[in-house]
Amino acid sequence: MPPKLLVPYSKEAWGYGNCIDFKEFEVISHNSQILQSLKNILGDNFEFNHIMVNRKAPWIGPEVEYHQEVFNSKTFAPGAHLNELREKWCQIYIPLDSEKSSNGGLRVITNSHLLGELKSEDMVNQNYSHKRRVPANVLSEVVNSDDCELKDLDLQAGDCLFFSPLLVHGSPSNGTPNERVSLVIQVRVEPFVPNNSIFEKEVEYRNSFIIDSFLKNKEEIDENNKNKYSDFKSK
Repeated sequence: MPPKLLVPYSKEAWGYGNCIDFKEFEVISHNSQILQSLKNILGDNFEFNHIMVNRKAPWIGPEVEYHQEVFNSKTFAPGAHLNELREKWCQIYIPLDSEKSSNGGLRVITNSHLLGELKSEDMVNQNYSHKRRVPANVLSEVVNSDDCELKDLDLQAGDCLFFSPLLVHGSPSNGTPNERVSLVIQVRVEPFVPNNSIFEKEVEYRNSFIIDSFLKNKEEIDENNKNKYSDFKSK
């Protein structure tokens, strides 16, 4: 498959878009064990919202910020309320390569899904995409509580993880010579009718944030005639 997203300044694939309509991925969406587990979690009526291939390239596969999936609900579930996301949506993660922290394996904060939607802050990631992350001080408060723990899952190839859209998770960069590939899947209870007006406003907000961030940075450089390397200038 040709990638839809490359690691910046390289020819290395990062993502392939939503693969839900590719017949080859029916091995996932028609898998009897996965379907039975989803029935146990969501009931009988559900559908797959997306199936994405996540590739962390050797040496330069980027980190993923600590986040809850609900931060992006106006994009993937526009119009859904928090309780609806908590009770009627499910995330699935399947590593196709065995994972450790060294190759960018998945990390979670246990029991964080019980805390509701946490505070978030806007950011631009390494691929110049708008993201929302849990602020550092909030993460510290959460993991310093008695009930929550930051955990490297050290998953094996072919493992299958089901989790709430409220679970805080992220991953470090891949610092090994081997790629790390996984499937990121989202499932929702039927029927769900997305609100296109909310979706369009969110897309506009996310795109505007990226542009405004770069313009602000440029203005600061121009205003101050800033040279980031001045401390290293030869005397």
